[in-house]
This record gives sequence, C-alpha cells and structure tokens, in this order.
Amino acid sequence: MFLYLKIRNCLFPKQNINALFMNLYSFALPLIFLLFQLPIFSQSTGNWEGKAYMPTDRQEMPAAVIDGKLYIVGGIGMSFATHDILEIYDAENDSWSEAAALPAARHHHASAAYNNKVYVFGGYQSVAFDEQDEVFEYNPATDTWNAKTPLPREMGAAFAVTFDDHIFLIGGVNGSLLDVNYRYDPVLDTWDTLAPMPTPREHHAAARIDSLIYVVGGRGNAIAPTKLEAYSPASDTWYTLADMPTARSGLGAVAMNGKLYVMGGEGGGVYEEMEEYDPETDTWRSLEPMPTPRHGIAVGVVDSQIYVIGGGDVEGFGPIPLNEVFSFPVNTSISEPGAPQIKIFFAGNRGKIIIESNKAQNINFAIFDLTGKLLMQEDRNIHQGKNTFTFQSTAFAESIYFYKIRGADFSSSGKVYTTHY
Repeated sequence: MFLYLKIRNCLFPKQNINALFMNLYSFALPLIFLLFQLPIFSQSTGNWEGKAYMPTDRQEMPAAVIDGKLYIVGGIGMSFATHDILEIYDAENDSWSEAAALPAARHHHASAAYNNKVYVFGGYQSVAFDEQDEVFEYNPATDTWNAKTPLPREMGAAFAVTFDDHIFLIGGVNGSLLDVNYRYDPVLDTWDTLAPMPTPREHHAAARIDSLIYVVGGRGNAIAPTKLEAYSPASDTWYTLADMPTARSGLGAVAMNGKLYVMGGEGGGVYEEMEEYDPETDTWRSLEPMPTPRHGIAVGVVDSQIYVIGGGDVEGFGPIPLNEVFSFPVNTSISEPGAPQIKIFFAGNRGKIIIESNKAQNINFAIFDLTGKLLMQEDRNIHQGKNTFTFQSTAFAESIYFYKIRGADFSSSGKVYTTHY
C-alpha cells in the first residue's frame, strides 16, 4: 500500500463487508469506529516520505508550481557555485527533467507562477551577495526565458506570492533591511508600491490563504524570527497575528486546505520543526518534524502533499539534493485480498481518485456521510494499471466521510478525511 496512507488491514468475507455497511445505514457507527480502532475525530500530525532526489545539490532557491510540477531554478551549489539551472520535478511520476537555463545565475531570489509561466525576481548573482533588479519570465510551452520590467530597486532574500492577477514581492534586503511591498502586473508588465510591511525582514516566507497574504519568520531584527503578519490586498492593510512558536529564518511556508504550514529554517541551528497555523482560531500546533532538518529549501503543494526539496543541512552553506514529502493520512480502509490499491484526495468540493488495478473492470464508487446518507455514486470503467479520475460535489463540507468502491470481485471501503479550501 502507499506509504503515506495509514492502513489498518482487516480481511473479511465479502458478505461481511456488505453487512458492515448495512449497519452503517442503521446508524451503528460505534461498531464501525471499534473495527477501525482509530478515534475518528483525532487530529493527525502527518507523515513524511522520501522521494527522488533533485539532480543538483543546491540551496537558497524557491519553487514555483504549475500543473503538478515544481519548477526549481538557480541556487547555490557545491563549492559555492551559483546556478542558472532549471530542474523540474513531476510529482505524479516522481521524476526530474532539465529545461532551459535562467539567463543569469541567481540565488536568494524570489519566484512565483502565474498563468502557467514562472517568474524570477531579483536575488544575488554571485556569492558576493550583489543584489539584482532583473525579472525573468519562463514559458514551459516554449522552453524560453524573457526579460521583463526590472524591480523598483535591486534586492535579494525577498518573497513572492501570486494573488489573483498580480504577484506581490514583499520584504528583502539591499544593504539594509526592507519593508517594501511591491505589486507586479504580469499582463501589463508594471510595478506598484503598496503599504509597507510593519516588520522589515529578509529570509522570510509567505503564502496566500483566501483574501490574505501571510508573511512569517525571517531575520534582520529581534522580532522577525517569530513574527506572523497578514496583508489584505483589497484594503491595502496589514494585521499582526499570533507569533510562530519556533523562531527561525530561511524557512519554507505553503498554504494548504485553508491553513499555513511552516517548516525548516535556521538561526542558532538548523530546524526540523513543522508547524501549522489556523487562521480561524489564530493558533499554532506542532506536526511531525522533518526527517532531515534543512533551511534555504524549495517547497510546494501538489495534491494536498507538501514537497520540501534541497536546502542546506548545516547553518550557512551545506547544499543537499534531498526531496521529502509531507502528507496527512488520507483514509483508512478495509479491503479483500487482491483488491486494487486506492488513493483518494479530497479538498473542498473537488476530489481525485487514483486506482492501481491488475485488470480492466467496471467499478462503482460511493461516498456516505457519518449518518450513512448517500452523497454521491458513480460507475466507472477502469483499465489495467493506473487509473485517475476526478469528481465534484457541493455536498462536501469539512468533515469525515465514508467511501465504498466495488468491482466484479472486490470491495474496498474506509473513511476519508475531507478538508475544505
């Protein structure tokens, strides 16, 4: 079974499986909870799994995500070499490829994706930490780079976040610490200056959740390493929120399922801590720590999994090619011998099912709520090997649901943890 599913395998004759779900319809949920031997409302702290190493050892380079692929450009490598390389990680196939090199070597730059293109902002060209103002656009369709309108100033160690039709470039350093908040329009290729960040900082991280951009950690002053602030593009206003428990800079941050996830970093050591911030309650909680403490990492989300790639495993410079992925348990299942392997991803009203089958067959897929009410049901034809299909339903809110998949000679069932964007 897939490593990131926490499975409790229980084998029953097919008729007993059917009887079990008849009891579900009769509201006999305590029996089901007992059989699963798991507290259904318990909060998981997540799991980590190793993936294919990045071909080039490097650190101090961000990632941009487009269609399930992480685009990782530049960085500092072995012997303090500054890179112009672009390597692309395909999360679905766990494989790497190389594309056209960046026009100039960069590290400590910012990067973001917009409209299926990758943008690179500023950074340093050499280990002399010489700030740059150049902006480059990469088009995966043509494997080409183009120069765009430069930044309003030369700067490094900033962070870029895509928000609707703009990219925001926040913080950084240029001889002195910056509180800047620049807005870039990729269509018009123009820049605007907006309300400055309350806490100047560099080596921070940021991510968008709903209507706000959250900026966390960093360095340059006493409060930056724990400071969490949020910016509203609609009102051009900043808010101060609960401090991050672990003070750090050179960290990674992503948004997933309506929450902020922060990992790694440095500052008096290299950190393994993984922490989750919930905007609804303005609270933090600790998750399963990174297997390998790192800073200067590339991070991105694909299919509700957080990929953490490269970085340095010692303070300062120590680039490694490691690739590790974090996820929460997706489901628990009861399957008959020989049943296909199943992965289910659920987010908001969207879902995706991946089924590995040893033969072509017709299946029936159903989802029930906690009372046993049928929410959706579909028939699908699957072929031998890997099958992927998606579905949508407005019936799903943030909760836990039961699923059942039946084929000609198998029945697989369990519960799926459903989160809402």
